[in-house]
Amino acid sequence: MTIIAVAFQNSGAMPVLFGDKNMDVVIDMLSSLKDAPDLPDETAAREWLATLPYPSGLFLSEAEAEAYITREKNVAAFVTADDLAEIRSKLKMTRQHFGSELGYGGNSNTRHKFIYELETGKKPITKKISRSVRVLASRHALAEG
Repeated sequence: MTIIAVAFQNSGAMPVLFGDKNMDVVIDMLSSLKDAPDLPDETAAREWLATLPYPSGLFLSEAEAEAYITREKNVAAFVTADDLAEIRSKLKMTRQHFGSELGYGGNSNTRHKFIYELETGKKPITKKISRSVRVLASRHALAEG
């Protein structure tokens, strides 16, 4: 069983993802993050991760992490236009594909225009869009992790 730590630091749009079979190794990895406080044990790590933006957390398995992300997708999370563009770029998705992955229909030109308008601030990024973007980024991080 792999222990998973997901950390959305305030300074980045993409999550930091660590995984190992040993809790002490995962805690050491978390401790190496720039803004991490002293993390002497699992409780301290969990408490610190709980202060970070959704969906940060410490999970005893990939299945638990996925369940948390799915369950908590209704929690409000705010993503800026710059965050949205950075996440899409890091996921190496076109605007059309990104729009499709977020569940937006229409033809490829419509999805491209919609994402372009979000990234440039011409359209507001709603809480629903923010949550969807964070869930998509987390799922991709888990899949690659």
